[in-house]
Amino acid sequence: MQRSCHGINQSTNLSVMKKIILAVIICSSFLSACMKDTVTEKYVIFKPVYKSKDDVLAQVKSGVAQPINSTGKLFIKDHYVFLNEPDKGVHIIDFSNPAQPVNLSFINIPGNNEITVRDHYLYADCYTSLVILDIADPVNVKKINILPDVFPEKMNWNTVSNASQFLVSWVRKDTVIRSSVKPQDKSFIGGGLLFAAASVSSQATPSGLNGTGGSMAGMALLDDRMYAISGYDHIKIFNVANAAAPAYSQQFTVHNGTGQLETIFPFNKKLFIGAQAGISIYSLANPDAPAFESKFNHATVCDPIIADNDYAFITLRSGTACHGVINTLDILDIHNLASPVLLKSYNQTNPHGLSKDGNLLFVCDGAAGLKVYNASNISNLGLLKQFDNIEAFDVIAMNGLALCVAKNGLYFIDYQRGQFSIKSNININQ
Repeated sequence: MQRSCHGINQSTNLSVMKKIILAVIICSSFLSACMKDTVTEKYVIFKPVYKSKDDVLAQVKSGVAQPINSTGKLFIKDHYVFLNEPDKGVHIIDFSNPAQPVNLSFINIPGNNEITVRDHYLYADCYTSLVILDIADPVNVKKINILPDVFPEKMNWNTVSNASQFLVSWVRKDTVIRSSVKPQDKSFIGGGLLFAAASVSSQATPSGLNGTGGSMAGMALLDDRMYAISGYDHIKIFNVANAAAPAYSQQFTVHNGTGQLETIFPFNKKLFIGAQAGISIYSLANPDAPAFESKFNHATVCDPIIADNDYAFITLRSGTACHGVINTLDILDIHNLASPVLLKSYNQTNPHGLSKDGNLLFVCDGAAGLKVYNASNISNLGLLKQFDNIEAFDVIAMNGLALCVAKNGLYFIDYQRGQFSIKSNININQ
């Protein structure tokens, strides 16, 4: 019985073992297949494209007027508008007759996003370099100087920098990834950026030789210094006393706690610096060594700022890389610069740039248009006019004329004698 029972048990065990082994083989094969093939998703790879710095800088030159395809930063000097087309260059427009502005010329400046003008010289970033151009003859602009690599932080993130090259573009390539590792955990494939396919789908008063920039500017002039945002929390200082040959001076780090720097507004020997989580105010008693005075924190949203002698005006908006959900116009009391105080918030739709001329406050409220307020009573702004057919981005208001950059054009708006009317506009190719 023992042998019989033992034999039966042994036979049974062998049968069970065979079944287990077979199950393991099947399961292993299944798991192997799962490990290799269970994740199959469509993605987009962006491969970096490099060009030599010499070749890129050789492309900086003026030419005939070009259609405007997209709008960026805005700058005014005398009766000329300098309008940045992001990463492409600068359009020069003569508005001596605002009813009939003339698109004069286009300066090809690869990688350009920031501009200022002093005397008859235009300063523009060209990837990591600063180029200086003589614009005395706006239809025959001449490149006269280059300060190389003064903005090293402007190299695209997570790319290999090369001393002799600029990263000039990205080439898109659709691809399918099968991997046991979740594709969203990958950020680079073969040296390129990887994205999920579904996800890709009051202006400072001009001082003498200096022009006037918009509130969205990341580069600004005050007296004979230029201040330019470079990187997360750095601002570069340039001495522009010799306008034809600006000299890099030094950089300073903005007080921690306000996040990524975005805009600069110089006023009354102060720098008002807008960042993603707040604003910082610096004294320019020594223009080469800005001294921290105070900061004001707000929710993490994008914000340009302007100021007058008594108040600072900030627009906070959602729908950006800041991922905020607030859309307001905030007004701060800055009588005591050491301790700014929030006085009032006004709900907006999606506010961007702003400008102030006397008691008139101009607010670019995105798709809701350009709004003009009576700001004589800060606690009770009165809406005087709303141009709701303009998707407004930035505005400069001076001496009865407002120049507004919008998604579909550049608008020239007359606001003299208490009337508000569009005198003309230059359309954007869309």
